[in-house]
Amino acid sequence: MLCLSKFALYLPKVSTVAFFMKVPKNYMKIMNNKIRLCCFFSLFILPLCSSFSQKIDQVSQCEVNSFYSYSLQEERQYCVYLPPQYQKQQQYPVVYFADGQEFMNCNYQQLLDSLIDAKLINPVIAVGIFSNEKTVPTGHGVQSSSENIQYRNLEYLEFWDIKDNFAVTLFENHLKFFVNEMLPYIENEYSISSDRENRIFYGFSNGAVFGLSICTRFPQLFSKYILFSPYGVTQSKIASNKDFPTNFYIAFGTEEPDFIVKNAIESLEKSFKKSKNPYKIILYEGGHEKLKWKKEFGNLMVELLKEY
Repeated sequence: MLCLSKFALYLPKVSTVAFFMKVPKNYMKIMNNKIRLCCFFSLFILPLCSSFSQKIDQVSQCEVNSFYSYSLQEERQYCVYLPPQYQKQQQYPVVYFADGQEFMNCNYQQLLDSLIDAKLINPVIAVGIFSNEKTVPTGHGVQSSSENIQYRNLEYLEFWDIKDNFAVTLFENHLKFFVNEMLPYIENEYSISSDRENRIFYGFSNGAVFGLSICTRFPQLFSKYILFSPYGVTQSKIASNKDFPTNFYIAFGTEEPDFIVKNAIESLEKSFKKSKNPYKIILYEGGHEKLKWKKEFGNLMVELLKEY
């Protein structure tokens, strides 16, 4: 016992627990610090991250992507607007934009945000399908009338009086891309209602004429069309279809060329009356202007989606 007692005098001064567990003397201090750090993280950092995530969810998102089209044999860009507090389990009404790049250029995101924030419309998804603004190369019959024709013009306009079938092929391929490829793809990727009543088509200028062609060929797709300044209307074959009643909202500017507006309105009214489709023609102050179309679009959205 005496020997052991003397030996103990030379042992380092550690706690009994520390001696047997072979841990550092400041073990408990280290653990206490770790516990304090975990408490601080859970009480302050995690709530802060959660709050930041919630703020992101409360802001609308606009995604720009591309999609390979077998009909067009090329990549085509598109953008998708997702409203604030977008929920994947909820289905939303949708607006499809022709000339979808103008959704970005003219900041339609801000317009939709303001309408939703003011509770003038319920949340909606918008899909902008970009058009091809490249100039058509020389060597085709379409160049006989103009040297500045874009692929966009030929993809949107069905009624071209030309000798070759170059424009006809472009139009038909673009129509297949829009109807058979783009719409099913988008509605599979996002929480978009497949109900026809919740689908709206929006186009201006040649894009508006493209909307008339879609309605004629595929009346089951859209229940409402917003068509501004549909230039290029030489004839309209809007068929009557009792199974798919369609509402048209047409607008022209008071400063647009008078002879073009008069001819277009006469042609459209004749077709609408014959087909018995409900329609509304509006004249706004201004010309063939993108910002004017944006303003009128906002007004019509309130009228169309206020009861959704």
